[in-house]
Amino acid sequence: MTKRKNNPSTVTAGTWTLEEPRGAAFASLLRASLRYADRACLVVPELDEAPAPYLAILARLDRFSMLPPRVARSWPGSPKSVTSRVFNYRFCTGLVECLISSASGWFDWRLPERPEDLSLLRGDTEWIVSVTHERLVYLQTERSVLNELLKEVPDMRIKSGPGFRGT
Repeated sequence: MTKRKNNPSTVTAGTWTLEEPRGAAFASLLRASLRYADRACLVVPELDEAPAPYLAILARLDRFSMLPPRVARSWPGSPKSVTSRVFNYRFCTGLVECLISSASGWFDWRLPERPEDLSLLRGDTEWIVSVTHERLVYLQTERSVLNELLKEVPDMRIKSGPGFRGT
């Protein structure tokens, strides 16, 4: 159960850290995000040899690709210390269903089975960001959107953020 601080209604926007969305919460949050996000990205560190499981998933996701993957030192949630390939996808119903059928939770997006750090963006703005190896996922949005998401995704749990002090 999430405990609320006094006067959470005075916060109009912020960053909320989530408990890992798994199962129904993972699927519901991705589906609800269709109204807000327009792009998803996944990250693959530069490797000498690509693991077969994640190559199979990349092949399934390819039809949603917006651009060729780019080699970058930064991406949503990154410390800008490593070079990786960043894959950008059109965030649509088909992609959401593919993501749901490929993993049971947000932190399942990690090597060697899958690309890492599933993140959702609104234009160029980070919206839901994950750093899988740190088991961190957070939402940056307006308070009104958070309230709507909490109604639509009743299993979503907030760990911390404006108006919340943890479980």
